[in-house]
Amino acid sequence: LRLVEKSLWVEEEMVILQCNIDDMTAEALGHLIDVFMDKYGARDAWVESVGMKKGRIGQQFNVLCYAVDKDRLLKGLFEESSSIGVRCVPIIRSSLRREMVSLHSTLYGDISAKVSYLGDKVVSLKPEYRDCEAIARSRDMPLKEVLSEATALAHTMKQDLNQRSIR
Repeated sequence: LRLVEKSLWVEEEMVILQCNIDDMTAEALGHLIDVFMDKYGARDAWVESVGMKKGRIGQQFNVLCYAVDKDRLLKGLFEESSSIGVRCVPIIRSSLRREMVSLHSTLYGDISAKVSYLGDKVVSLKPEYRDCEAIARSRDMPLKEVLSEATALAHTMKQDLNQRSIR
């Protein structure tokens, strides 16, 4: 694992595992994403629609992982999916430094939010969707109302944090 800390972002050596699949249902592919995120600890997993040989429509399943985890996740991909071949593509991922904070004083209680920094500047402060969803479910209210309140508070907090970093 090579981790390079730049002044504005972090670079990491990672691998994307890719395979084309045309014989799994959309539900099974959704399950596969959950399995790789939860059980195997993938950094990300996603599906893209692709045109395959012989005019077939299929899905490309992608898993992002650290290079040191490649063999373990590759084994999992062969066990959990219908794929019989996987491309292993080494990449360098550049990402912003992040941290979790709590949005206090929302109408609905505390909500977690992810803050992303470009150097010392806050470039993103986004409420956690799952917290907002849980509040909406528990209060039997529209999710968009909780998201709107949390997003407004996050915007204010972002401005405050950037003002403090200027001083």
